[in-house]
Amino acid sequence: SEKPSASDQRILSDMAEVRRIASLALAAREKAGIKVRQPLAELKLKTSSFAKASADKKNLKLKTDAALLQLLKDEVNVKTITFDQKLKTEVKLDTVITSELYAEGMAREFSRAIQDLRKDAGYRVSDSIEVSVRTTAKLAGVLRSTEEIVKATVGASRLTVHDDFVPKGKWSAEVETKGDGEPTWIGIRRA
Repeated sequence: SEKPSASDQRILSDMAEVRRIASLALAAREKAGIKVRQPLAELKLKTSSFAKASADKKNLKLKTDAALLQLLKDEVNVKTITFDQKLKTEVKLDTVITSELYAEGMAREFSRAIQDLRKDAGYRVSDSIEVSVRTTAKLAGVLRSTEEIVKATVGASRLTVHDDFVPKGKWSAEVETKGDGEPTWIGIRRA
């Protein structure tokens, strides 16, 4: 077999570093009891072998670095990555969940549950659906604030949220679940 080129070796090395850092950050999330679907504001890194911009003519390394940092942000689900040489540990997560981050995380949780129901109902991606949710007033408010995002994510033409009664009618698939520990019912049908 061929020996990888120097640039391939660099990419392999960078990817190993991304995996290593992601593993540390995900362990920090687990220790803090924060699910990966819950976005966080920031991941601080003590150092990074791919943090420095290159002055080469093609800026290939800079593009690679930006891509690697984006990959790390996506893997760990953080909005920004910063570097701080003064950190005592290699990685530090900002575990403060603002109301905006909370709403985004709950939108992802609801979207995942609705996508599971789509699968259970045997719907195709192209099938437009109607979604109905009954939950607590707190979660109903959060879901209403992220309604357009959830609808776009799950292919719903209509999303109704209730905090006071059980929606009537036939549903192709439905589930009683917990949304952030709160009792929640979700039903879907073709639109």
